[in-house]
Amino acid sequence: MHLTKRPSGDLPRRSPGLSAGGTGPPDDRLLVRPKGRANQRMDADPLRGPVIRRARYATKRFKEMSKLAGGKEFMTFRTKKALVISLLSIGLLCFIVKLILFFYLQGISTQTPNIATGKIYPLNNHGYIFHVTRLQSLLQDILFAAFFIFAFGAAILELRWKTIRNLFDEMPKKPY
Repeated sequence: MHLTKRPSGDLPRRSPGLSAGGTGPPDDRLLVRPKGRANQRMDADPLRGPVIRRARYATKRFKEMSKLAGGKEFMTFRTKKALVISLLSIGLLCFIVKLILFFYLQGISTQTPNIATGKIYPLNNHGYIFHVTRLQSLLQDILFAAFFIFAFGAAILELRWKTIRNLFDEMPKKPY
């Protein structure tokens, strides 16, 4: 059995485990970790070992994890702005590639389905229906979904971080 001192140093406590004889029920007393974190209390559980009470420390631990050494923030303003702009750029690039591919496929595809070539998946352009292969149709859907995911992600991060300047807020108001 390993004994540790309490932070005040007055009475020793038993380490996690069974009672003194080793065969009885487990100790229900609060224990203190022997190394370093003397102010963090722990519960004794013989099956899982010590369990840290997290309710009091969750916010503090999150704040510590979000900062690098030296007290600097994990992501600077420039990093946040670069992330928002790159997400938006990737989203717009996906949309432009989808449009280019759509109009290219419209020019080379047939209006009737062709089972021999596998062009059986219809695409519609304002009533003009043409048929493409499964891979081409899937690529169209993936590019459109990627556009929404990247653009929505950039919009959410921009609403949270306010990295891009809004020029309409800086305009002078018209006197009435």
